[in-house]
Amino acid sequence: MKNRAFDTTLRLSALAAAVAALFPLQAMADEPDDMTMLTKPESSVRFGLGYVGEDNHNYGMYRAQQDSGLYGLVDMDIVRRDDETGTWYKLRGRNLGFDSRELGLVYGPQGNWKFSLDYRGLPRYSQYSVNTGLRGMGSENLTVSPANKRDVILHTQRERISLGFEKSLGENLSAEFRFTNEDKDGSRLWGRGTSANPAPNRWFNFITEPIDNRITQWEAKLAYSDARFQLRGGYYGSQFTNHNAQLNISGGGAGLNAAGIGTLSPLGLPPSNEAHQFYVDGGYSFTDTTRASFKVAFTRATQSEDFIDLPAGQTIRSSVGRSDLGGHVDTSMAFIGLSSRPLPKLSLIANLRYEDRDDKTPIRQYIDTTPTGNHDGTNETRSFRAQQGKVEANYQLGRGYSVVAGFENEEKQRNASAVRVVSHRDATDEASWKLELRRTLSETLNGSVAYIRSDRNGSDFLVNRALNGTISRNFVAPIHMADRDREKVRLSTDWTPIESLNFQLIAEDARDDYGTRADLGIGARKGSATMYSLDAAFTPDDATKFNAWATHADTRSKQGAVSGSTAASFPIPLAGQTELTPAQAATLKIWGAALRNTSDAFGLGGELKVSAKLQVGASVEFSYDKAQYLLHDEQNVSGSQNLPDIKYRTTTLRLFSQYAMRKNAGMRFEYIHDRRLADDWTWKTWQYLANAPTTIADGTTIRQDPSQTVNFIGVSAYYKWW
Repeated sequence: MKNRAFDTTLRLSALAAAVAALFPLQAMADEPDDMTMLTKPESSVRFGLGYVGEDNHNYGMYRAQQDSGLYGLVDMDIVRRDDETGTWYKLRGRNLGFDSRELGLVYGPQGNWKFSLDYRGLPRYSQYSVNTGLRGMGSENLTVSPANKRDVILHTQRERISLGFEKSLGENLSAEFRFTNEDKDGSRLWGRGTSANPAPNRWFNFITEPIDNRITQWEAKLAYSDARFQLRGGYYGSQFTNHNAQLNISGGGAGLNAAGIGTLSPLGLPPSNEAHQFYVDGGYSFTDTTRASFKVAFTRATQSEDFIDLPAGQTIRSSVGRSDLGGHVDTSMAFIGLSSRPLPKLSLIANLRYEDRDDKTPIRQYIDTTPTGNHDGTNETRSFRAQQGKVEANYQLGRGYSVVAGFENEEKQRNASAVRVVSHRDATDEASWKLELRRTLSETLNGSVAYIRSDRNGSDFLVNRALNGTISRNFVAPIHMADRDREKVRLSTDWTPIESLNFQLIAEDARDDYGTRADLGIGARKGSATMYSLDAAFTPDDATKFNAWATHADTRSKQGAVSGSTAASFPIPLAGQTELTPAQAATLKIWGAALRNTSDAFGLGGELKVSAKLQVGASVEFSYDKAQYLLHDEQNVSGSQNLPDIKYRTTTLRLFSQYAMRKNAGMRFEYIHDRRLADDWTWKTWQYLANAPTTIADGTTIRQDPSQTVNFIGVSAYYKWW
């Protein structure tokens, strides 16, 4: 058991001293009168201890409560106002006894200027248990070894600090500046390996990625505003700095080196980069019923970090003539919108959006290739251009009815490499239209039903070609580019039968129908998504409130795939052709997959003020997620078998009671029971074993605990003052 409660004693003592210096203790000690409580801003602090009963991975993943033991419970909301100057002092703290602590300070005279300072810790613990002999985790130098294996829990920790300043420069003008710095440190799962044939040469090593980076963001903007015209101009910049440029790996066995893994060191880590954006946006009200808005922005993103060291025996082509990628992407964006109510019963909305991403990264041939290769050895730039337009009208029919009709169109154009193995088309065009009926049935009942249809098509798919111009395989239309017809129905209603009771219902159903290349049925075929959500709230009086909610989501996808890698089972078009002949198509080995993911969740909670001093509350939440992979034979194949289902269940019970010993002080008791079940064959046990003919392997195992139960008990005291 670990005692985390006293790890933060020094930090919290210093914080308490600062609070005592800023806010007189005598004011905190006095019991307030009713008038003071109504006219002065309220401040509060909470100190206590919490106990986590069991070690865990999931419950404490983001809470930093993964170890059993004691933790400090510290929250604060301190607010003061200088009535003479109108200056506010606000200090807010949450979870100050954990690594997930938050602390924020706001200071300044209202309406003149404001200074803010925020800190936040963001931990993330892996849900997987690792037993490994890997040495050097967290550094740039790793040694793969099967010896001295031990259990490790990988995690990352982010520390974010934000600084902000706002200033009023007159009746219509204001300026704002914000700076954010986030440092991230730790390790996460990674691996290296090769799939070289024959099968005995397929080797893999467990490794970890060292995380030591910094993200810096800064924004400055100047705004003007009057009754009709608003204008804002600004600059936004971000910089990612990775203090680890490459990962050096030793060990792994002679067999691994013979299979080619020995060349996989060093490995490149995410390179440092930066982006800078200038923008102007605003709006103008021509009349009380007509308004225009606009935005223009230009962003330049660059990446110029030097290449990593080359593996032993490897050389870069002398013709490259560069020591870095020289990544350079310019993005221009423009938006204009218009909203108007030309008639008392008619409202109109129209807008246009244009975006042009121009990838200006120099193209160089970095690796050698062969005439029959499916790449030319160069880096591939990714540019695109998107144009989007939308119009919508809302007309009030009377008797509580209104109808909404809209149309939206989006065109995208992309560049493509002349030599590639992935299917591609230059342009896609998606048109959507919507018809919605709304009705206010009464002061207590509102509802709407909408029908949306969208159709996506585009230019002809490009023919995949090898470097020498010969045609490659052209089977699959990528799901984000494939022709698609989508129909969607959405129903929503809000019902308040009595003042203290409210229901909200939302139901959606969407169906997708995909077109496949040359009608081969390979790739995405059909899809569907269904969602139901019900929320209820009951507040019979000021001392009692209850809430309940339930959701159901069901997502399905039907796909087709080709089995085999030989020319006989995976043919290419004949000379002079771009698609398979019927005879060739008849030789394909095709199997189908029906994928389904369902998610069900519900919650129930309530709070009750038993007496003037005692308040109690409870809530229970349950969720169940299941993924299914149903496979079946279709053409020239047999023996397809379904994969096991993947299931996750979570049940959480929360209880609390709060007892006021006086108007401004009391005790709070908390209890949480959290149970999580995982039936996931993909993570039951991964093991890096030796593979003939070599007997050396690192022997690492990775697993997920199928059942985790955690109990948390917290006791704290709170104090309020005005």
